[in-house]
Amino acid sequence: MSLFGLVLIERRPIHYGSVDPVAAHELFIAEAMPELQLDSRSPLIQRARQVLVQARAEEAKQRREGLLIDEAARADWWRNRLPADICTTGQLDRFLGHADAATQQSLVWTLVEVLATDAAHEEQFPNSLRIGPERFRLSYVFDPQSDLDGVTLALPLNWLNALPESAVGWLVPGLLRDKLTELIRNLPKVLRRNFVPAPDFAKAFLESQPPRDQDVHVALAAFLKRVTGVEVGREHWLAAEHELPKHFRMRFQLLDEHGRALAAGRDLDALKKDYAERARHAFAQKASKEYAETDVRALPAEAVPESIRTKSGLTAWPALVDRGQRVDWQVFEHRDQAVREHRQGVHRLLRFAVSGDISKLRKQLPLAPKLALAYTPIGSPDQLREDVLLGTLDDLLASDPGTARSADGFALAEQAVRKSWFPDAVKRLALIESALAAYAELLPKMKPPLLGFAKANFDDLRAQLDGLVFAGFARRLSRQRLAELPRYLKAMRLRVDRLLADPRKDQARMLVIHQFQSQLPKAEHPDYERLRWLLEELRVQQFAQELGTAEPVSEKRVQRLIEQAHA
Repeated sequence: MSLFGLVLIERRPIHYGSVDPVAAHELFIAEAMPELQLDSRSPLIQRARQVLVQARAEEAKQRREGLLIDEAARADWWRNRLPADICTTGQLDRFLGHADAATQQSLVWTLVEVLATDAAHEEQFPNSLRIGPERFRLSYVFDPQSDLDGVTLALPLNWLNALPESAVGWLVPGLLRDKLTELIRNLPKVLRRNFVPAPDFAKAFLESQPPRDQDVHVALAAFLKRVTGVEVGREHWLAAEHELPKHFRMRFQLLDEHGRALAAGRDLDALKKDYAERARHAFAQKASKEYAETDVRALPAEAVPESIRTKSGLTAWPALVDRGQRVDWQVFEHRDQAVREHRQGVHRLLRFAVSGDISKLRKQLPLAPKLALAYTPIGSPDQLREDVLLGTLDDLLASDPGTARSADGFALAEQAVRKSWFPDAVKRLALIESALAAYAELLPKMKPPLLGFAKANFDDLRAQLDGLVFAGFARRLSRQRLAELPRYLKAMRLRVDRLLADPRKDQARMLVIHQFQSQLPKAEHPDYERLRWLLEELRVQQFAQELGTAEPVSEKRVQRLIEQAHA
């Protein structure tokens, strides 16, 4: 038996409506209309199906079952509006096709009418997220067992590196308060007990109208400290974020250049790690081909703008990029990165521009015979001259902002380098001469009076000396360090004298230094250089205190700074 309109009697189909019109109509209304499971061609029915899809999407957005009115209520809605003699799809289509405008309008199914409450709040659960000039499509799934659960942002590949993480951390307004509540509850007990009840603190935070352009963790931490005096560190927020149910973390659907799904996940850093280079290429293509040039030899007469805006709404940052043996133009997604790259690119062009002067300046640089002789255990006099010139050039470029974006701006920077290069090289050479004089006084003392005497102590001294005076030190050390070098070497000479008199005391002081050396971060760490030279000052304080230190130094201070570097 067909559900709607037909029954089989003695194997001959007849319309059930002709047998029992009332029952047929009721069956049609109750079974077909709540889910619109009928093969109707009516535009009105097609539109009603779309409303039904929207209503279920609203349930997914708000993560609430039961927002959609039940089947009985939907059946009643149609029952009260359709004639009592309609019991087939054909009859329904004919009725709708001939109905006047007022009747058709009364049969329009709206989202408000199919939701149990006034639950359709676009501002709470938007269909897109606006970031700058761009809108990113959002979709919602309510299925805790699914990887799709929660909010998914459709992210074009060219936006992957440019997307500010601070924007997506705020999720959507309809879920934000619950997310903040869970974040607070996920803090360690010693912290979260200061923010009880968590929902009230989350509500108060939102009512304070926090800056949405700031990372949500930073903004929340600042608010909690302001109202309670308790500070929550970034590491605690990251741990709390990691423990959130997945629907409180934005999911990203990465789309390739053709809009096809490329990858998905909630870890934006992981997506960037896997697709950063491809995304950068896509960004450059999308942003502007005008600023994608390789092997740049000179800057244009008209200044290249610091930023450009494309028709698609992308903001791009053109910058020169140092490739070692060449310089390229490239566009970047972030201003800070573009500024860093451009500075290095300008400096590489400056090196290319003045490289022809090195041979002439090397011949002019005065090198006294005594100084050349003192440098002989380290390297050749010609290499010393070149290191001095290159080190001076490094200093000059370090003080240059690297902001030139036109031929005129670059010419001014080049002129400043050429003007200061030789006189600054002479000053650097004078610093090296003082250091080498102290080196020459120290060198004869670096041998123990007896074979095996205080071997560990002398090994430590030799290792220290190797880190201060080595082939290339005349270039690699800054002017500030070169100026301090004679004091460090004199402190070593005084240490040797005292070591010969009391090896045990020297041993105790040396172990203090070794303790800190073992805790130094790796050389690539941003704080390594500062801490490495701070230990040189600590050596002066330990072994030759009368020489004084360039800055306050103590064991407690060194330990604190090392711990901060590892935090």
